[in-house]
Amino acid sequence: MNVEIVPATIEHAALLAPNLRDSDVRELTASSGHAPLEALIRSVRVSDGDMAWTALVDGEPAVMWGVAPQADDPSVGAVWLLASDLIYQIKKTFLRECPQYITLMHMRYKTLFNYVDIRHTASLIWLDQLGFFVADFQPSHGAGKIPFLLFMSQRN
Repeated sequence: MNVEIVPATIEHAALLAPNLRDSDVRELTASSGHAPLEALIRSVRVSDGDMAWTALVDGEPAVMWGVAPQADDPSVGAVWLLASDLIYQIKKTFLRECPQYITLMHMRYKTLFNYVDIRHTASLIWLDQLGFFVADFQPSHGAGKIPFLLFMSQRN
C-alpha cells in the first residue's frame, strides 16, 4: 500500500466526496447542512493555499484536512478533516504524521479550533490524541441543533 500526502485539490474533493465516512456525512449535515462535495470544495477554497492536504492511498483520496483563517482574528485557524473508510487502513501512519501538520498550523495560528458532533467518536479520539482540549459544550449547535463540543489547541 502506497501512502502519499499531497496538497489538497478540488479534484481530490470530487473523488473523496461520494466515499466519505457516514460519521463525517452526519456531522456535516448537523453542523452546516452542506453536502459532502460542497463541504470539501468550500474547505479547500477557504483554507490557506499551503495548509490543506490530501492523503492518497494507492492514488485514491482517503482523507483531506487543513486549516482556514478566521476573518475576525488572524491568530485563530479553524481546522477540518474529512475522510473515507480508507483512513482506517492507514490509521497508524496517519496518526504518526498528524503532529507535524498541527505544528505547521501552529506556526501560523496561535489558536486552532473546531466544533465536533459528540456522536463522531473517531474525531473526538483523534483530537484528544493530538492534544486538543474541550473548551466548550454547545447543546444546540449548527443546522441540526444538536450537541457539539468546541475543541481547541493553543501554541505557547
